[in-house]
Amino acid sequence: MRIFWNENYTSIKHNFDTSRKSNNIIEMIQSDQNDTPNRVKLLKDIPSVQIVNPEQTTDISITERLISKWLDSEYVEALKTNNNRYLAESQGFPWCTNTYKFARAHTHGLIASVDEIKAGAKRCGSLSSGLHHASRSGGMGFCTINGIALSAIYAYEQGFEPIILDFDAHCGGGTMDFLKAFNSTFQTSEKPIRHIDLSTNGFDSYNSTQTVHWSYLHILERDENYLEAISRALAEAKPFITDKTLFIYNAGIDPIGSHGIDDDVIADRERMVSSFIGDSKAIFALAGGYSGRTVSRDDVARTHLKTIYGWSCQTK
Repeated sequence: MRIFWNENYTSIKHNFDTSRKSNNIIEMIQSDQNDTPNRVKLLKDIPSVQIVNPEQTTDISITERLISKWLDSEYVEALKTNNNRYLAESQGFPWCTNTYKFARAHTHGLIASVDEIKAGAKRCGSLSSGLHHASRSGGMGFCTINGIALSAIYAYEQGFEPIILDFDAHCGGGTMDFLKAFNSTFQTSEKPIRHIDLSTNGFDSYNSTQTVHWSYLHILERDENYLEAISRALAEAKPFITDKTLFIYNAGIDPIGSHGIDDDVIADRERMVSSFIGDSKAIFALAGGYSGRTVSRDDVARTHLKTIYGWSCQTK
């Protein structure tokens, strides 16, 4: 299975999980670390995971075209030049000369993932994060350019029927901003891009009652079981699966620490999602996962490996 990444993913000066954790993941994939959890380590050779530079497989001009078409030009210019500091730092990071290149790279990896599926792969992914809160007009919540939305739009252009599964801890309001604009261009009641959003935190929530045909949002209640809620969310997508379906999975691990969710629950979630997707085509992004006082960046990386190797095992 191919995983897309290059050094631009970690090229900004600001030292934060979104801008650095993919380095830790790359190091773990490329080495045999004794402290890698056995359950993950056993999967490391079943099958091989290949790290690929997305710029070597997909021309960057495709991502530039999508950014130019769907993002406000004022916001894009601010990311490139810092001519508007409020916009340039709206995701919460100090601006630097690599801000635009960094954000574009995280999106381009998902665009390359769509091309990989078009070329015949069943599953692949990108070590991308900092995506689903970004809207067309600005960043938010450590998210700069919304590669989830743009890759879904690109997948539709390539003849797929995208279904977004967003299981990050927080809601994908930025993705909804894009999809409202995109889906409104169609005159039929059936919308081409569907959005399944299960969150454990109401940050960046939105009203989906006017878009019930293509949007599902559920924020976990205090006493709800997380895995049961995942099962219900997946059931919402099931009626819309066809031979043209492409799942785009925003696989956040930041629900850990709430609602009794731990690493083992996330591993169970990944198995559920992988089993549900089955023979359908799918790509994934890392999404949220953060270090802290008692959690190292290596700890975060190890948990993300549950997505990477849980998925690769299904590609045999």
